[in-house]
Amino acid sequence: MSATPVMYAMMLEAPRDWETIYYLLGLGADPTIVIDGWTYAQWAREMGKDYLALRLDEVAGRDELFEVGS
Repeated sequence: MSATPVMYAMMLEAPRDWETIYYLLGLGADPTIVIDGWTYAQWAREMGKDYLALRLDEVAGRDELFEVGS
């Protein structure tokens, strides 16, 4: 897995994870990045952070049903 600042922020405890990601997005981080075939939201779900996945899908302009490889 490649590491990005958003990926590192996802490892923080709530609510710091979203607060940090929101800040990074404001600085120009791309919410549509795909890492190893997975979106940020899919990584968040894999980490058990469904609340974060919903927000990440929203800012990326996707619904929560986005599938790997879509």
